[in-house]
Amino acid sequence: PYEDPRSRFLLDDARSALASSTDRYDLIFSEPSNPWVSGVASLFTVQFYERVRDRLAPGGVFGQWFHLYEMEDRLLLSVLAGIDATFTDWSAWQVGSGDVLIVASMDSLPKPDWSVAADPGIAADLSMAPRLSAGSLASLFLFDRRVMGPLLADWPRNTDYQPILDEGAERARYLKKAATDRK
Repeated sequence: PYEDPRSRFLLDDARSALASSTDRYDLIFSEPSNPWVSGVASLFTVQFYERVRDRLAPGGVFGQWFHLYEMEDRLLLSVLAGIDATFTDWSAWQVGSGDVLIVASMDSLPKPDWSVAADPGIAADLSMAPRLSAGSLASLFLFDRRVMGPLLADWPRNTDYQPILDEGAERARYLKKAATDRK
């Protein structure tokens, strides 16, 4: 994608960049630092997601990275509740032992086309990783709006005005919590 002339990258403070432009994007990917870092939790709020939604082109997709380590279930659910309230469709995928990727859109998300992993350029980039198959990629699916929506409908949302994540992330880090704990 870095060499593709159709691609244009914007590396900037996300909230400022989205607020100061009316450009539309096919893809917006947010991989901020951990939310216990000062100011970062504001990139996981309903207000931020509304700005993202308003800057997506028709059919555009938003990707939100989120970590599960040093995190609590209630904090993760407050972020998911904000995404659920803002986007028409979304799904969550395991992308590491302690990381998830939430993919969201205002349109129905299409079924993933895993054949992209066979593209020669992508296959070359992934040659150091274990061989990927459609089955191994599909197994990374965790849940989606259809599964979690009923729970999230009444769950408190992380907002600029009710900063649940900002207030709880440092505590979860200090206590070494994990959203994957089964306790």
